[in-house]
Amino acid sequence: MKWLQKIMYGRYGSDHLTLALIALSAILTIAAMFFDVPAALILQILSYLPIVWAFWRMWSKNISRRYAENQKFLAIWHKLTGGWKRRRAQRKDKTHHYFKCKKCGATLRIPKGVGNVVITCPRCGAKAEGKA
Repeated sequence: MKWLQKIMYGRYGSDHLTLALIALSAILTIAAMFFDVPAALILQILSYLPIVWAFWRMWSKNISRRYAENQKFLAIWHKLTGGWKRRRAQRKDKTHHYFKCKKCGATLRIPKGVGNVVITCPRCGAKAEGKA
């Protein structure tokens, strides 16, 4: 394995964007199995593009540029999945009740079982009544 370490020295390597490109390539390859010949051929050819891009990124020596690309990808990825993960965590939380501020949209958390309360939003100062 020392030979691989010597080859990869000074190169970027893999990151989240590289893994996503490899997964996209696999998805396109699997999708090609479910289509007729012309569409399957197009999907199969398209499946090579992400894998070539992924390997090109891994072998690149321009580390700062690849890092910036990965950070942009992660920002978009977290926007897509962040709300879903947050809502899932809120559903699992058995000790608190979550409200959304009607004025600014901030998420407010209060303990369950306190009854009727007046909630003051710390961001905008709006007051709302709720039952926890």
